[in-house]
Amino acid sequence: MRFINKKEKEELLRLKKAESSCKEAMTIKLLKAFNLAVALSLALAFLLNIYLEKANLYFNVSASLPKGLYKAQEDLKLKRGDLILLCLDEAQAQFAFKRGYLGLGSCKNNLAPVGKRILALSGDEIAINHRGITVNNHLLPNTAPIRADQYGRKLPSLNLAKTLEQGEMLVGNLKSDSFDSRYFGLVLTSQVQAKIEAFY
Repeated sequence: MRFINKKEKEELLRLKKAESSCKEAMTIKLLKAFNLAVALSLALAFLLNIYLEKANLYFNVSASLPKGLYKAQEDLKLKRGDLILLCLDEAQAQFAFKRGYLGLGSCKNNLAPVGKRILALSGDEIAINHRGITVNNHLLPNTAPIRADQYGRKLPSLNLAKTLEQGEMLVGNLKSDSFDSRYFGLVLTSQVQAKIEAFY
């Protein structure tokens, strides 16, 4: 067995410290490069979003609608089945933002609008309950609410039945995982930002 003398021990310690410092420096460089890449990506996304909005184009990346480009329509007369961009009210928007359902965007609260179809308008008889959304005695498919989201967080449950008044509407997408009126209830036509259609 060979014993290490004091000089060799000091040299080994020096080499270990140098190796550790080199690893730390490399980690810091990688983190800086990652942060720069994220910052550039966000800046490009922001600039792209501004350009698209000026051209009345909207890029959807959410699961609620097919991903892709949508163009704002000039005709703003709303009817059942129309595809719209809607700004949620403050409470709804903050709930969705904190849950990660909603990102930043062009609404007054600096959050993104949601893309939904109009399911019911003024004069329609509606009901929202554990079965789903009913419009004029017709239960809409795939609108039954789920109790929790994919992360196990509890979702709101509603029990509402009424005839919609002027300016009131229900919105949604006929998908089991859509965050829509089955959870946040009535919305107002004044919350509509744009009527949209798929852009080819």
